Amino acid sequence: MDFRLDEGPYRDLLDKLGNPQNHLPPAIHFAGTNGKGSTLAFMKSIFEEAGLSVHAYTSPHLLTFNERITLNGAHISNDKLLQYLDLIESSNNGAPVTFFEYTTALAFKAMANHPADICLIETGLGGRLDCSNVIERPLATIITSIGYDHMDWLGTNITDIAHEKAGIMKTDCPSFIAPQPYETDIRPVFDKKGNDISCPVYYIERIKNLPPLGLQGDHQKDNASTAVATIRITHPHITEGQIATGLRNAQWSARMEKVSDIPEIWFDCGHNADGANVIATQLARWKDEQSDLSIRLIIGLAADKDPNAFMAPLWAYCDQVVCVDLLNARNAQTAKELNSRILKHSRIPVTSAPSVKSALLTPFDGLTLICGSLYLYEQVKA
Repeated sequence: MDFRLDEGPYRDLLDKLGNPQNHLPPAIHFAGTNGKGSTLAFMKSIFEEAGLSVHAYTSPHLLTFNERITLNGAHISNDKLLQYLDLIESSNNGAPVTFFEYTTALAFKAMANHPADICLIETGLGGRLDCSNVIERPLATIITSIGYDHMDWLGTNITDIAHEKAGIMKTDCPSFIAPQPYETDIRPVFDKKGNDISCPVYYIERIKNLPPLGLQGDHQKDNASTAVATIRITHPHITEGQIATGLRNAQWSARMEKVSDIPEIWFDCGHNADGANVIATQLARWKDEQSDLSIRLIIGLAADKDPNAFMAPLWAYCDQVVCVDLLNARNAQTAKELNSRILKHSRIPVTSAPSVKSALLTPFDGLTLICGSLYLYEQVKA
């Protein structure tokens, strides 16, 4: 991590590249703790249904680095990626930029060099000092659900975290605030920021009677509502029919994704307390639909996450919990370490396994949900 935007090797690199961040197609910039990727996926699908060409920059990737950069609707090719890696490497000339700065500069250069109608860009962490926050005049900014995560970087209370996210708001650029679990605490932050810099602020409410969504989970209604409300204002020519089809066709892997029918296995990348609340809502729905359903949770968490805050809303719906190694995350943690940190529930067995694959080898008569980190997805798809 290197939170320097005004000067330093990253700015020097952008200068050498011709400041591509100033030559992007019209850009929508996303920040938030949860829901960035899903909201972006809904918007991308709607724009494409309306016939617009779309670039996108997201992180992290699930299986291949190419997933981070979408040019005109397709992941960047290996040949093109190598071309830009060579360009960034020669331009940077060994300066100490971070991995994410390097990646962001590469994405900006690739997207600036390829015409498109719209550019969708996620922050990596935070917002105010995130290295994606160098776009001076975006078409709009979106702040999705804010919760407690990355507190060692962003602050220990929700208003501090909101302040960091609000850093992407820009003068005369509309900012769309998704439905928030801590709205009473964070709304004053956005109101003040909007007033201070003359930024129009729109607070989104869940839209009633949304059409069917391509992404599972009740929480996706908030993300879809944010996407729709933004598009209705920024692109009023897009029809309601195109919006409905786009919502139905939206895809975003690892977000309450069914990865197997028999046995029934689902995956969700939720990794913090608010993500666990979302998962719990879905587990409750499954239990309501099938009262005798047994649910096994396979969980891997990074060492900087609070396992007990994560598990608190989930105990009521689980019949078995299996901890697995998470060794490819930034803050790796073994299954045994995770197991030792969890305050056990009196009626639910908690065991350990070295991998998702090994955990799945144990037969289970019911539904299995794998969650806790995007980094587990690679094990699921291996």
